[in-house]
Amino acid sequence: MGWENRGNQAYYYRKRRRGRRVVSEYLGSGDLAELAAQIDQETAAARAEELRAQREERAAQRAIDGALDAAGRQTALLLRAYLLSNGYHTHKGQWRRKRHE
Repeated sequence: MGWENRGNQAYYYRKRRRGRRVVSEYLGSGDLAELAAQIDQETAAARAEELRAQREERAAQRAIDGALDAAGRQTALLLRAYLLSNGYHTHKGQWRRKRHE
């Protein structure tokens, strides 16, 4: 997005992506073009704020997921210690009680 100087006159163009190509969309010069530029600038600022908020949300979610993963690992470790101390062992991935002979 931006102003382009052609000769000694400034014109406002909006760049759009169509497939693999970038296409310039002419919006004019003067007051109407300044209004379009301001609207585009506000839209870009709103989008940047939305992306920042999404990044913060993902970071908070990753922190929560990390805490839950750590709690899960600790719980699995405690369960394993409990079962081993009570005479169980693993056989092909399953916990089984040891035979008393």
